[in-house]
Amino acid sequence: MKRIIRKNLRKNPLKKMILASASLTLVAAIATPFILSAGCQQPQKMPPRYAPEVAMNQIIAEPKIRIRIAIRKPNIVVSAQGPFQIGLPQANSTFDNTITFNSQVQIAFDGKSWIIQPANQDGRSWAVPNISISSPSGKIKLNNTIYPGHLTLHPRTPQADAPTSHAFDVINHVNLEQYLPGVLHKELFANWHLEAYRAQAIAARSYAIAKMDMRKKRHFDLEASQTSQAYAGSSTRYNARRATEDTKGIVLTYNNNVLPAYYSSCVGGISQDAHLIFPHQNPLPPLSTKVVGPWGSNSPYYKWGPIHRDAKSYSKRLRAWGKKTSHPLLRLGIVTDITPSQVNTNSRPSKYSITDNKQQHFQISAEQLRIASNFKIPSLPNVGSKTLVRSSFLAFGISSQVIAINGNGYGHGVGMGQYGAQHMASSGNNAYQILGFYYPSAKLFRLYR
Repeated sequence: MKRIIRKNLRKNPLKKMILASASLTLVAAIATPFILSAGCQQPQKMPPRYAPEVAMNQIIAEPKIRIRIAIRKPNIVVSAQGPFQIGLPQANSTFDNTITFNSQVQIAFDGKSWIIQPANQDGRSWAVPNISISSPSGKIKLNNTIYPGHLTLHPRTPQADAPTSHAFDVINHVNLEQYLPGVLHKELFANWHLEAYRAQAIAARSYAIAKMDMRKKRHFDLEASQTSQAYAGSSTRYNARRATEDTKGIVLTYNNNVLPAYYSSCVGGISQDAHLIFPHQNPLPPLSTKVVGPWGSNSPYYKWGPIHRDAKSYSKRLRAWGKKTSHPLLRLGIVTDITPSQVNTNSRPSKYSITDNKQQHFQISAEQLRIASNFKIPSLPNVGSKTLVRSSFLAFGISSQVIAINGNGYGHGVGMGQYGAQHMASSGNNAYQILGFYYPSAKLFRLYR
């Protein structure tokens, strides 16, 4: 293995850092790769409420991942550079009964059949459950974005808030290493340090694999938004592609499982425990709270506020979120007090107590409060950037009519802070040192080459 590493040093400078930083637990794991055997420690069995974990030995080659890139669309426009095919999806990413098109096509669903309308040609109806769109070029253009891999369309059943039966989701089926540059492109600024990109590539790869639906109980693995990881489709950005190539197949692991390496824009000085805000997350040491200090202070949102909200409107927004999620907040009056009711071991709030003008008391997790504070409802204007509650690390000052909010950080605050990674990289730290700092006791492992 050492001969292989030395042979490729010139091609992959990141491996030089692996050898040079062998003192780190993270680096030692990848510098001396190991093979799972019957004698290795097996993943611990967790209580049923925890989401199933992805064991390292479940991934033996680069996986294909399914990204939901559009939700409940009534129609879409697709094209490609050159011919492309629309057909029936089969196993192993093959297609049957394909029809070839040479120009853009509009696709809609009428509740029973797919309506395929080429430009300047007669349309056709196809009464099948799902259809897929592929191209010999390996890329498909959906509306104005180019995606690697192929697309599959899935009809959606009507819901109370989406009663139409004519809507469908669009899923991008793509090899993981083709997907990652589009994540890095969307998650990081173009001028950020290559080491920050490499750290982000490993964290994003780990998160994607850990969140794969191995049992295929749903038609996608991840969203293309910040609900999972932001995704821009195909990317030609140098740092995004270089970081993906330099770290190919490398993931963060803990206890022989791929670590769901959560990350957010800025931690705000103290990170959060994953299991305290994500209800199905097993408590894991690498995802525990940590004092990160000034790393990330380059973010404009390391500390922010005060922002001011009208108390009645803010209460209405929380109440609407409560109704949407069946949370007791649906009975909320006018907010009169919000204080932390639970903090983690480093004193970052993980739960808040809300009191209203009826002297009712409500408990809400820190992350739920962040989401509820920005919840969209038709009767109120959307929250603008100047009054957005960006973090769950908050302090409140409340008068009879106005709520003043101060905060630390941007995002949920679990795991790596992206501004912190950039800060550390600019100060001379390599990707493995960054990951070792933010995910202590995790190890690195190359799952495939």
